[in-house]
Amino acid sequence: MCLSQVNLPPVISLKVDCSQGGDLAGLIFTMCVTAGSKNPYFIMFPKTSADGTTHITEQDFRGQFKDHGDTFIMDYNGSVETASDVVTFKLYDQRLMEKGREQIARWPLSKYERTVWKSRKEFIEYLLSGRNREFDFEEQYVRLPTSGVIHLTVTRKIGEKKNEA
Repeated sequence: MCLSQVNLPPVISLKVDCSQGGDLAGLIFTMCVTAGSKNPYFIMFPKTSADGTTHITEQDFRGQFKDHGDTFIMDYNGSVETASDVVTFKLYDQRLMEKGREQIARWPLSKYERTVWKSRKEFIEYLLSGRNREFDFEEQYVRLPTSGVIHLTVTRKIGEKKNEA
């Protein structure tokens, strides 16, 4: 697969489908972006609506991207301009927040996060309230389309609820 630099559309939209149908509200996806030679950047999408849609603007993307570099300066060395146009989508793994909740709660909100959240507690509760545990999703590599619209498919788990570990 030939990699090229990302050309960010004004809006990146996710359209999530599920063959079993039903309400798709509350899914939180992350987009892993490679830029530079160190760690990848993780861009988080807001929760999906009942019809499985969510989006971020170019400004949201740039804000989250910059926060990574500013907050963890030794771990990142890329830029939006040098980012690959091939990205990876994953369902956010809520177990990570549960395990690190106490430590993460002590971190201050970063510059972009302050435009979205009132407190770190609000941020944590938002992530933990997602419905990701009710669904399966295989990590998916996607070349960002110029249209900005990306289609993903999830599968509903049988018999599991969001509060089960």
